[in-house]
Amino acid sequence: KDFTPYIQKIIASEADAVITGNWGQDMTLLAKSAADSGLDIPILTFYGGSLGTVAALGEGAIGT
Repeated sequence: KDFTPYIQKIIASEADAVITGNWGQDMTLLAKSAADSGLDIPILTFYGGSLGTVAALGEGAIGT
């Protein structure tokens, strides 16, 4: 799945944060698309610690 179109819509909306119920691979792909697109707002989710999510966020996950 490619979450880039969703991330671009979020960026265009000038949202203050993202709240998502994604988990597993979808959460990882969303996080990767967000990091790759330069999204610089909080992503709020219960599943942020899912396998691969922190690695997909890269440096953006430090301190969160």
